[in-house]
Amino acid sequence: MASSTNSSKDTLVSTLERIEVIDREIDGLELKIKELKRQRGPLEELALEEMAASRMERGVPAGSRSWRVEWEHSFSVSKDRLPKVMEALKAEGALELLLTVNTATLKKWLKEKAEEAGTDARQPFSSGTAFDGLVGEFVRPVLRHLTTRRGGDAEATEQAF
Repeated sequence: MASSTNSSKDTLVSTLERIEVIDREIDGLELKIKELKRQRGPLEELALEEMAASRMERGVPAGSRSWRVEWEHSFSVSKDRLPKVMEALKAEGALELLLTVNTATLKKWLKEKAEEAGTDARQPFSSGTAFDGLVGEFVRPVLRHLTTRRGGDAEATEQAF
């Protein structure tokens, strides 16, 4: 029986070590992506300037792509203007269309409440709250790790994948 347990533990350790190798590869690729995006930024700005100056905003073939300029808009609403924006949404008949629940914020809030109440982490955060049965909640186990130094001291950072 002990050899079965050792074999099972060896398999688990081997599996976790392989996950660590993959995590390190992912970290390296994320750094590479970040560096490539840093390099791309100034090139994109230069291309936008050149396309605007040459009035070629509708399409420039280069390589295997046809490039064009599109205009992207970003919006923000300050807290002091929120009541007026809500009134404007109502006046435009768009209140129900645009009013949504930020599920990430709701999850965070429900998690805090569940932790304060000492709820078992395997149970839905919404259980026993006014949200019980109103929100879809899927609970599944995920593998987490602490990076340890040789000698067994755990680093303060925790990562999830």
